[in-house]
Amino acid sequence: MSNHPDSNRNSIHNRCFFTLLTVVLLAASHCALAQQSTLQVNVQTANGGNISTHINKTGDSRQEIYTIELKNPDKQSRNLTGIHVTLRPNPLIPDGTTYVIGADEMLRNEGNAVLTQTGKSTRNNDNNMYLMFKNSDTDYMLVGVLSWRTFLCQIFSDNGMVHINGDGDNKELKAGEKVAFEKIVCMHDASWQNLLDRYADLIVKENKVPVPPDVHWKGWATWDFYVQHFLPGDVTRNTQIIQDMHVDVNIIQIDGGWWKQRGDYFDVRDNIPGGIKAMVEQIHKAGYKAGLHFDGYRVSKGAHIVKAHPEYFLHTANGDLLEKGMDPVTKDPLVYWDYSHPGAQSYITRVMKNARENWKVDYFKIDFMRNGLVAKGKSYLPVTNVERYRMGIMAMKKGISDAYFLACSPNFGVNIGLIPASRTGPDIQPDYESVKVRAQHNSGSYYFSKKIYQCDPDYLVLRSKAESNERDGKRASLTYEQAAMWANFVAIYGNVRLESDELSLLADNKKELIKQTFNMPFFDKTVPMDFWDHYTSASDAPNFYLAKSTDGEICIGLFNWSADNAAFKITGFTSDGVLTAYNGNNAIKITNGVLSCHLKGISSVLLKYTGNETFDRLRKELVLQKTYVK
Repeated sequence: MSNHPDSNRNSIHNRCFFTLLTVVLLAASHCALAQQSTLQVNVQTANGGNISTHINKTGDSRQEIYTIELKNPDKQSRNLTGIHVTLRPNPLIPDGTTYVIGADEMLRNEGNAVLTQTGKSTRNNDNNMYLMFKNSDTDYMLVGVLSWRTFLCQIFSDNGMVHINGDGDNKELKAGEKVAFEKIVCMHDASWQNLLDRYADLIVKENKVPVPPDVHWKGWATWDFYVQHFLPGDVTRNTQIIQDMHVDVNIIQIDGGWWKQRGDYFDVRDNIPGGIKAMVEQIHKAGYKAGLHFDGYRVSKGAHIVKAHPEYFLHTANGDLLEKGMDPVTKDPLVYWDYSHPGAQSYITRVMKNARENWKVDYFKIDFMRNGLVAKGKSYLPVTNVERYRMGIMAMKKGISDAYFLACSPNFGVNIGLIPASRTGPDIQPDYESVKVRAQHNSGSYYFSKKIYQCDPDYLVLRSKAESNERDGKRASLTYEQAAMWANFVAIYGNVRLESDELSLLADNKKELIKQTFNMPFFDKTVPMDFWDHYTSASDAPNFYLAKSTDGEICIGLFNWSADNAAFKITGFTSDGVLTAYNGNNAIKITNGVLSCHLKGISSVLLKYTGNETFDRLRKELVLQKTYVK
């Protein structure tokens, strides 16, 4: 069955194109999968003409990097509508080959990693990161995108080949003008972990990614309990409670809903006396940094900035404001910034500069980023969605200056090299199904950590229905055991631990979970060791993680997501020893190179490894076997 995409993101298949040129490059390769690979490029425009294509390949049989240059040799402008690249391995990838579609954005349905087989249809064929094929336990191939500067790509497998489709987005090429297509890599390795590490290293090099800031955040945030309806007293009360818990805290984050109208970011709700500036001053006096949330790409149509400057926003072909979605508070339609307009850029820079220099905000959470990327409308300049989107990021960064910049609801690729930190999973909800989904989604992007981004798993949320009240914006149902699963995952993944319940309502054992989580070391790398046994559904989270801290401390995390009891056996150790639980008095022995552990249904344990083996050896050799007992 074909895996050809039918995507809202790129509508290139529904347009009328002229096929102008097909260029074939025969690339000698001695990889296990491909004796000789063929790269084919088809370019389409909306207005005829001739587009020439130059392809350059560098590398060797283990790693081929393709650079594709498009040029308009005609005497008049041409508008690109589609660039279709086909990588044809020799032999072709057989039907039934297991492969992973890499996670490429924060949202659940489109961005999650998926394990599937060639020849099968899949819900996630709109990816713009990578595909990784498992030919055998010692033979893996990755085909991925390395840059995201101009065109938003789709990468998918079909008929034994890998296809990379670029949305031309009506990109104008003037007479004689050139533009580079996004770089593509084909890599082979005996280790899937090494393959992802190498992919990350290439991304860092290609995009000149600076080293992410060496910072770890612990604190409290308004969102998960109060959503848009927090009050200053809620922040004061929870700040005092977390202080009284005597845990190491360094930030209080104010999330969305503080504005009167989305987009009017110099105005604050009337029921916040003194505005955000007063709240930040209070947070600073308590000894903490202050974070603030913005919707960076959408604006309520009723906002003053829309009425005063409709030219700052995307329009339809008929000249109307592009509307998509509804503000959940004001019920106004949502319109979208056109950051190709210098006025829009100037406004958002002034917004961020005011928050940084006047309100003294230390941590900026810019949300709904993907929404701005994929919104298709008429812009001030004839640029692609990706180019316009990046103009917005640069304008925000100019105002944010040296403060912390966190991307929320992002597409991962287009932010690389521009933003140092990213959410890597969907918004957590206080229910167990959401916990499993978020653990799985975050895990799929583990290779980003401390190389490409500082990774944020989302809030620490622990409450049950009994620990809620009428002001709770969500339906809470987490038992202690379910909450502990999420707490343990947050403890080993990423650089952010922000609690977001109403702390005064939590039971003592839930507060103890907060202390335990906050007291854990932070880990730079957290590998889902049983990667290829999971990702078959949205909630199919790994059971076995191996994590390493900056100081070299090694943690083994075991998670039984099932309601059934489970026997876990990990083989591959070369010496015996004893592992102790970080939280509790549990001690588990390694005997004859095997760690055996029984976990009750919906339970987890984080074990400190104190043996002589290196993290690098353990990640290569350890294997989990599990048996469920009903």
